[in-house]
Amino acid sequence: MKVSEIASLIEAYAPLSLQEDWDNAGIQVGDPQATVTGVLLCTDVTEAVVAEAIDRGMNMVVSHHPLIFHGLLFPGHRTAGRGDTHRNGFACRPESLP
Repeated sequence: MKVSEIASLIEAYAPLSLQEDWDNAGIQVGDPQATVTGVLLCTDVTEAVVAEAIDRGMNMVVSHHPLIFHGLLFPGHRTAGRGDTHRNGFACRPESLP
């Protein structure tokens, strides 16, 4: 299954059109066409969460709080000392489910 397919399933339950103006739901990092090897659910994306996902062979994180809440000038390239999120094949998708 692809990241975009999982995103579509989540959006069928919690449509992006229902988010608040200040919210930032949706795929924020990664390739929507990447094949998902596993999904880690969390409240907040932290370095420890990313490290756990990598250790467990998971390449998608679905979080309740957005990874990027406001404008971002430069996302950086290092995550938990493991290389950049793109090289590790990560996709992060924050969701505020009702």
